[in-house]
Amino acid sequence: MMDSIDTLKKQRDTNQKTPSSTNSWMEHITFRLATKHDIAKCYEIESASYPPDEAASLTSLTYRQQHATPFFLCAMLQNNNNDDDDDNEEKEETIVGFTCATKCRTFTEESMSTHDPNGTLLAIHSVVVEESYRRCGLASKMLQYYISAVKKQRTIERIVLLAKSHLLGFYVNCGFQVMRPSSISHGKDLWYDLEINLALSNEALPSSASTQDYYSGNINGGDDAANIIRSPFLSLHSPKKKKQQEKIALVILNTPMSSPPSSIFTHLWNMASFHVCADGGANRLYDATITKDNEDNKYIPELIRGDLDSLRSNVESFYKSKGCKVERDSDQDTNDLDKALQVILKKYSSHENNKEEEMSVYIYGAFGGRFDQEMASIQALYKWQTHFHNKIFLYNDETCAFILAQSIRNEIRLPFYGDDHDNHNEQDVDDKGKDKGLVHGEGPTCGLIPIGCKCDFVQTTGLKWNLHGDVPLEFGGLVSTSNHASEECITVICSEPLIFTAEISTRRI
Repeated sequence: MMDSIDTLKKQRDTNQKTPSSTNSWMEHITFRLATKHDIAKCYEIESASYPPDEAASLTSLTYRQQHATPFFLCAMLQNNNNDDDDDNEEKEETIVGFTCATKCRTFTEESMSTHDPNGTLLAIHSVVVEESYRRCGLASKMLQYYISAVKKQRTIERIVLLAKSHLLGFYVNCGFQVMRPSSISHGKDLWYDLEINLALSNEALPSSASTQDYYSGNINGGDDAANIIRSPFLSLHSPKKKKQQEKIALVILNTPMSSPPSSIFTHLWNMASFHVCADGGANRLYDATITKDNEDNKYIPELIRGDLDSLRSNVESFYKSKGCKVERDSDQDTNDLDKALQVILKKYSSHENNKEEEMSVYIYGAFGGRFDQEMASIQALYKWQTHFHNKIFLYNDETCAFILAQSIRNEIRLPFYGDDHDNHNEQDVDDKGKDKGLVHGEGPTCGLIPIGCKCDFVQTTGLKWNLHGDVPLEFGGLVSTSNHASEECITVICSEPLIFTAEISTRRI
């Protein structure tokens, strides 16, 4: 790398000047390798830029300069007070930033503490700029210069580093890819592993690279650590595919239902092994399914639960006569949906020792009623996501929504993707809610909604308009609505929880 940096130093006069007059000092920036006399200043910048539990010690910086000299680069500001004195070789210069790294064979906390001359990984420890010179593009310029020099060597296979969520966009713009939440503990915050795979290309990896390039590796020790979400309607599209054993609960909320019930509701009902009406949801189910000519109905829930301020007496009597249990919970600090989820969680907690089973909860009627009730349903996703391992979903006949877990790869498989928009309505459904040559499912229109907080980093594949980690999602800024699933599998890595939503489509088979 020494030769590479020397070569690049000869080209420094060709660097473009910064258009802004306030950044005119940028034209006087050059780069050189650090000497032992620079370490005190580098330590001063390091200590002022990182929390005490993250900043490198003076001993560590000294070690890196001594043992990994070719990989310790300083950004120098040339202070030339006499521009006409071209023969003056002793121009005053100031260190305004630096990048340092060590070589290793594996990317672990232990391996980063030393320098292995025979290592094929280059682990960057610091990319830091003095505070008064920040937000002018210097960090990007310095890091890109550094990467260019490293690429000219054929001994480095990957450049790796750790970064917090708010800096992921910066590193993605410099050519890095976010690989996984890091297992390395450094300070109190969560970090992410990033890398540039020089073995794939001599150029910085493009942000539009395919799923196979960047998501084929394991996350936290295995692919099964990813949050995998499969549409409940995929079984209609591939009926011969063996379905993994799964326990499913359905909660019916107090919002309008069509009579007879839609095919969407019917499919969710048939999938579920446990059906709970949240208070007035029993009224909606009764009105949609019970007629004077037909009281021997298959739509009998196992439980009605809530404060029961909405449940009609005739509905309560009817379902009790069919063996349904009715429970009153007068706690006013929880809503009826929470009360239903409490029972479901308690019911299935006894099955936790069976590792072959998964549990999913579908909440029907989450949209289409009062706005505050819709927001209560969204709140339930955030409140209960960890209890149900991110397998809790909101549905009505037009749309669905669920939460994406932060810090791991989310894989979403929808039945409808691509440019086929041959949608139909429910006119070809018989009086029992059975399809006549139609199938239903989520997609292709979808969205990523940052409810609750700003999401600093979002990287996706499989969407018509993918996100590459360079722009945060937030209200008042970018919100990814009216996007489209373009591939069978959508992947999302996000630094904070996101709501994924998709339309419900009906298509002829």
